[in-house]
Amino acid sequence: MTQTYRGIAYRAPVVTAYEFDGSARIRRLRSYYDKLAIEEQIAASLPGIKGWLLRKVTRVLLAQGRTGLETPTGPPPTGVG
Repeated sequence: MTQTYRGIAYRAPVVTAYEFDGSARIRRLRSYYDKLAIEEQIAASLPGIKGWLLRKVTRVLLAQGRTGLETPTGPPPTGVG
């Protein structure tokens, strides 16, 4: 979805999960957003010191979030057993 924050357009990646009851009616609806991806887009468009500071903070948060998510190196695992 596309939205705006103080005149700055950004794309919000969203996943929506629906839970249904036995009558096929929606019992619960939940949406999940990638808030750091949104902040990164907004920070890239903000001018001046505020934009610079938000870009720095966002980069640190993204780097910390990616820690431990690196893909393993070396040959792929072989079959089980």
